Amino acid sequence: MKYSDQINVNIAWLKKECDCFDLTFRSVTIKDDLYVLVFVGGIVTSDSVGKVVTSLVINQDNLTMLPSTVVNTDSLEDGLQKILSGNTLVLKQNSCFAFSVDTKIIPGRLPSEPTVEKSIRGARDGFVESLIINLGLIRKRIKDPNLVIKNRVYGDRTVTNVAIFYISDLVDTKMISDVNNRLDKVSNSINIQSERQLSQLMYRQVYNPYPHVRYTERPDLVCVHLLQGNIAIIIDHCPTAILMPITYFSCTSQIEEFNQAPSVAFFLSILRFTGLIASIFLVPITISLIPFKSYDLQLVFVFEAIVADSVIEWIRLSLIHSPTLLSSLLGMIAVFVLGEAAISMGEYTQEVIILVAIANVGNFVTSSYELSMANKLVRILLVLSTLFFQFYGLSFAILLYFIMLYKTDVGPVNYLHPLIPFDLQEFKKIFTHSYIKK
Repeated sequence: MKYSDQINVNIAWLKKECDCFDLTFRSVTIKDDLYVLVFVGGIVTSDSVGKVVTSLVINQDNLTMLPSTVVNTDSLEDGLQKILSGNTLVLKQNSCFAFSVDTKIIPGRLPSEPTVEKSIRGARDGFVESLIINLGLIRKRIKDPNLVIKNRVYGDRTVTNVAIFYISDLVDTKMISDVNNRLDKVSNSINIQSERQLSQLMYRQVYNPYPHVRYTERPDLVCVHLLQGNIAIIIDHCPTAILMPITYFSCTSQIEEFNQAPSVAFFLSILRFTGLIASIFLVPITISLIPFKSYDLQLVFVFEAIVADSVIEWIRLSLIHSPTLLSSLLGMIAVFVLGEAAISMGEYTQEVIILVAIANVGNFVTSSYELSMANKLVRILLVLSTLFFQFYGLSFAILLYFIMLYKTDVGPVNYLHPLIPFDLQEFKKIFTHSYIKK
């Protein structure tokens, strides 16, 4: 709908279309000209509105005195969308257009160190729920004019901004084409609310539990991936970035290894991969090698291992979702359920507790939460395959596991690269970490 030269008609339309108590109207008369400023309270401050009025007093014809972005809006629908985005709409009597002034100050928290991805040697800032602040955290680290930032808008109701980052002279054009094709398949009318929702729409992940992208709250890790020629995506109102394309091995890297001496980083990488392998194969291989006297004893052993593994997962979820004051109580419950008391009562054997504990420590060593959960699910499936089909079932299940990893579609790069196809130079980089792509 076009603007009317009668300002009251425009105001009536805005009130009808947006029935919200925080939709604010402020009128001011300057040299016999009536202006009405329309904005949403809570994301627009009085200081920013005062600057708009001051600029109108100094220069009525335009708002060039303002330091913020000023654009003309051609329709009331466009103007209302600008208002809901945090802009101030300036209506003028006897004018068939309106000014939109960027005056938004989105409430949010300051950058702080992520609680999930901590580091001894590394930055102490993390992404927040504001895209502009997250953009500044990356700009602070990469001041390269080749850093390209593209913006897409999704959602007919949320109008969510999605920013795509890459360094033009480092990234492979095939990667850019693949990411753009996947984003093009996502309908612009879908209301994006989280980074997981966007990645699900891009990769249509259903049965494969392994992550097709990597999530991180650390801007320094995002910059490392950008300097290595990868692509990052940040969604407005989400404190987590999406890194792509990834491989199985890139999901295991930690920022700590980039901030240590090469020999220490190599040692940490060996420990990390040892824990990762143990988290998947230790329990099923041990079950297949133990000479049980009967199938019933093996069934009891497997049942105890699955129960102990499930209890550990329950405790972990309880610690995540419980108040801080209850953490000590949950710790006491964990000691009772998995401690000496449970063993003495015959609930578990010592061997089961030791195996499950080592496997779960290997899960915690894995830096990517999504990768660790996928490894735990695969471990349970391998244990069940060993129970029902013994050693041959385990061997066949492991073969299917590697086929699934090989077939995982993450774009132009194979998911098991540089192991399949084997690339010696890239394989060395898994253990000798480098910031910049050569």
